Parts: sequence; structure tokens; C-alpha cells
Amino acid sequence: MTTPNGNSFCMEEEPPAPSETHHDMLGFRSDCSQYHHRQISIKDTKKLRKRENKWLKMIGKWDRTIERRFPLIRKRCRKGIPFSLRARAWQHLCKSDNESIRIRFGTEENFESYKEDKDAAYKMYNHYLTANTNPEVVMEIKQDVGRQFPNNKLFYENGKSNLGQESLANVLIAFTNARPRTGYCQGQGPVAAFLLMHMPEHEAFWTLIRICDQYICGYFDDGLRTLRLDAEILMNLIKYVHPKASKKMKAMDVRPAEFMIEWFMCLFTRTFPWPTCERIWDMFFCEGVKVLFRVALVLIKECLPNDVLKACTNKFDILSKLRSPPAKVLKEDYLIQQCKELPVNEYHMEKEHRKQLRNMRACEVISVPQNGDTSEVN
Repeated sequence: MTTPNGNSFCMEEEPPAPSETHHDMLGFRSDCSQYHHRQISIKDTKKLRKRENKWLKMIGKWDRTIERRFPLIRKRCRKGIPFSLRARAWQHLCKSDNESIRIRFGTEENFESYKEDKDAAYKMYNHYLTANTNPEVVMEIKQDVGRQFPNNKLFYENGKSNLGQESLANVLIAFTNARPRTGYCQGQGPVAAFLLMHMPEHEAFWTLIRICDQYICGYFDDGLRTLRLDAEILMNLIKYVHPKASKKMKAMDVRPAEFMIEWFMCLFTRTFPWPTCERIWDMFFCEGVKVLFRVALVLIKECLPNDVLKACTNKFDILSKLRSPPAKVLKEDYLIQQCKELPVNEYHMEKEHRKQLRNMRACEVISVPQNGDTSEVN
């Protein structure tokens, strides 16, 4: 067997025939689009071991490294975190590791007894899981979990529901109890499910909490105000990357909410194969929501090249193309390189954020009735 780099030996067997049932590292079946078979050569294995050692050293001195050498962490996140350390690295990046959770939440009134407990994160998770939950919400969650990644053996095996569905329901129920103002939203399901493919139940819960509190705060709130704001920001960033697409999309009244809500709310778990999604999340946990904008802009640029754009005669043609990305942009290395080369930086994003925030606030003020009754303000 010969690998692409010329080595004649591989650590894995040949991919199975299409008729055989086989699963990849994250549990996806070989007959689904998210399946990914990785071949690892001896040369690649040695390289991987070196990268793992570098990450182990960083994690061992995390507080010092993140404070003094953040550019190095960012560089290594962009290269991709080794699979064996990905869950630990994500938790350190978003501060959902046990020590961070114990310090951050152990001082709250309900959890003072856990302040010095090394298992604080697990016990606090069980506190939320066993709290009283609205039966209607529980029923809605249990109905929805069956729709999450049906081609993954963690959630389905041999046509029947698997233990992953119970874990997913538990995480979402606990989240609802921990964040009652936000409550449950279907978009939380794919994010929680992808976390469960990488880490145990209670760790997935706390990482979901940190994602929703720190990274995409407000995305799941009633009215989706923050998501609608980011949709307008994205629409106005397109002009820096693909002016022709920006002009035509506006002329055909293509609204960003018609294609980007699933991208952003589900953190691209419904868009890319899992290796590419993992690489996006590596950068997302390190650099924040701006990574979502970069990925979205690359998708728009690649889905709507000038020749394709010219052939689009209505908004439905454009939306159809945006929902069917070309194969090359689904590949992790190509996508990450395109993200690095985008002519959009933090200045452009911050500028558009300020502009769209002013516009949204102005619209909200205008919507207030003249008699001073604010009951209908959005």
C-alpha cells in the first residue's frame, strides 16, 4: 500500500468496500458523507508525536503559556490540535476544564460545598441534571435528539438508538436548568452532539456552557437578536471578499439569515466533514466568533465564483449554491489556507459591528410607540 507522500507502509487498513459497514474515528458510518478514513504513515506518526509533545508541554504550563505566548498557541491551533489532545485543549482554551469550573462556579451560593472539591465540575453537572425541568421541554429535547447525526454509531447503531442519545438529552436538559433565561433551542443539539464525540457527558456540558456564555452569547436567546446582528455584519463583509456577489445578493434580496443561521448557530457541524469541522473548532476556541465569519466568507467566495454567479437568475439559485459547497472547500487544509488569505481583518469586523449595532439600536428606538408604551419594542 502506498501513501500520497510515497511511503509504502500505512498504520491503517484499506478503507472497506462500500457494501461493508465501517466507522471512522468519530463513529460515522462509511456510507455517509461525514465519514472520513485517515491513513497515517510512519513519517506522519513521528510528526504527530512531536506535535503531541509540544501540546503536552503547553497544557502542563497552561496559565503561563496563554498569558505570555498566546501567538504561539494561536499558530498551533491554526495548524490543528492533535486528535488525542483535542478535547483537553478545547477545555483549556475555553476554560471548561475542571479546575477552571471549580474556581469560576464554586463560589456561587448553590456550590459553596464544592469549592475545594476536585470533582466539582462533575458534581455541579449532576446538580443541574437532577433539578426539576419543565416536562414539555424534556419531551421536546427527547424528540429532537433522535435527529442528531443518525449516521453516527454513538447515537444510532443497527438502526436503533444508542447510549449517545441519552447522554445528549442529559446535556441539553442540564443546560436548560443551568441557563433558564436562554432555555432550550434546537441549534444546541448539533453542538452538544459534536462535543460528546470528543469528551464525556459532564465535560461536554461545561464546554457547551462556556461556548454559549463566552463565544456565541445571545445566539439562542428569544428573538435571536445577536444572531441577526451578526447576519447583517456578514452581509456587509462580503463586499471586501467578493464585491460582485455582494452586489448581486443585495439586488436579488438574498438575506444572510436565509443561509447563515445554520452555519453560525450549529458552528458548521452541519456543513463540513468532521476533520474540517474539528479544525474550524480548533481556531474558534482560540480566536472566537471571528473565525465563523472567516469560514462563512470563504464559503460564499467558493460557492459563488463569477461564472456560477452569472448563471444565477434569482435568489433561489444563489441559496441553492450556498447550500452545496464545492468539494475542494470542504477539505480542511484548503479551507484553513483560504481563511488565512482573506482580505478581511479585525478592523473590518469591528467597524461593521459598530455600524450594524447602531443601525439595530436605531430601529429599536423607532419601533417604540409615540405614547411611550415600550411593550412592542423588539
